[in-house]
Amino acid sequence: MDAGPPRGLPFNGVEADNDDLKLPARANYAHFTSMQARDGAVRGLDLHLKRLDDSTRELFGTGLDPDRVRACLRHALRASPDAVTARVTVFSRRQDAVLRGEHTEPDLAVTTTAPLDARTSPVRLRTTTYERDLPHVKHSGTFGLSLRRRAVLDGYDDVLFTDRDGRISEASISPAVPVARIDETALTVDPDVTALLVKCYESNPWQPL
Repeated sequence: MDAGPPRGLPFNGVEADNDDLKLPARANYAHFTSMQARDGAVRGLDLHLKRLDDSTRELFGTGLDPDRVRACLRHALRASPDAVTARVTVFSRRQDAVLRGEHTEPDLAVTTTAPLDARTSPVRLRTTTYERDLPHVKHSGTFGLSLRRRAVLDGYDDVLFTDRDGRISEASISPAVPVARIDETALTVDPDVTALLVKCYESNPWQPL
């Protein structure tokens, strides 16, 4: 499903003005997390908040108050439909200070787009050697996703990243999906196993913002 264009950009919990809108576009030193929000709740919200806090400590030298993140998300969702994909991006307008090693309070931008449902149709993957910088941080430097476009143009659905030794690391940006083929190797997809995994995911409780 095409997520569509962002519906809005609350910036630090308030509506962004024209100058604010320019800041995230120029911020290449940033990290983010994306989540599915339904009726003001998110599955695994605690894990999203932990990811944001851990990565903020690593990139900016300071923690990220989870209540601040929740407030920014609630503000963004007030003007959005009941079901959306929400992305929280953490960056700093004082990037020069960050790169000097100063501890800075980061800025937050929240965008909302169309919701995404669990994908159950099997995909075809092409292996590609690519290693992300700071792979444990979901950072905004994702130019490696251009490799996905090349794979799609060659008839695949996505890429499967491997390191220089041929070890599998991750796909580009996809949720857990059944895999029907890797390169020229066909794999057996068991619908019952796929249904079980979806059921396990859906058993996770919605956590209110």
